[in-house]
Amino acid sequence: MNYEILHRDPLIILIPEFVSEKEAQYLMSAGDRLMQRSTVVCDDPDGCVDPRRTSESAHLREDANVEPIRQRARDFSRLQTCETIQVVRYRVGQEFKPHLDQCHPSTKEGAREIRTGGQRGATFFVYLNEPEAGGATVFPAAGLSVLPKARAAVFWRHQLPSGATDTRTLHGGARVVRGKKYGANIWLRQPKLPAGMQINAQLQPQAISG
Repeated sequence: MNYEILHRDPLIILIPEFVSEKEAQYLMSAGDRLMQRSTVVCDDPDGCVDPRRTSESAHLREDANVEPIRQRARDFSRLQTCETIQVVRYRVGQEFKPHLDQCHPSTKEGAREIRTGGQRGATFFVYLNEPEAGGATVFPAAGLSVLPKARAAVFWRHQLPSGATDTRTLHGGARVVRGKKYGANIWLRQPKLPAGMQINAQLQPQAISG
């Protein structure tokens, strides 16, 4: 699988053909059937509506049709615990202001997620289509803006070698100006390490065949 390094520190990678056209169409169709107002992790098990995130989203259940995508994410990232895929839809004017993907331990649900599944260690954001204008993924600290390209994915890790959150991975979804944007979030969990050990946050992805 070919990829392009967009930024080295923090490591941000573009994978031009992470999903097939058939897979992209399936994800959009499956997501459309379940779309609701997007929420964020908070004290409520059902999530909380946040004015910073105005899109719609759908968490897909375990599904044999999308398991190859999740396995691709595991192989590329070298992280084995993969959440179910979340499909997102942005209409004109909708956005997700800059944020971090890691679960915040100060919230009840964030703490529970970390305790039961581990902290999020990496993200793939997959572009399922291309809006007519707008909808870039922006990384303010890296000075990077990635325009949507159908079937491509942006990949980044969340932690410094110490295991602490790398706040330079702050990112957001810019407003869609024309058209509609579909994407998919694939989050992978970082295994809990014994005290004193560090992770290699800059570990190069595994080269795999598409």
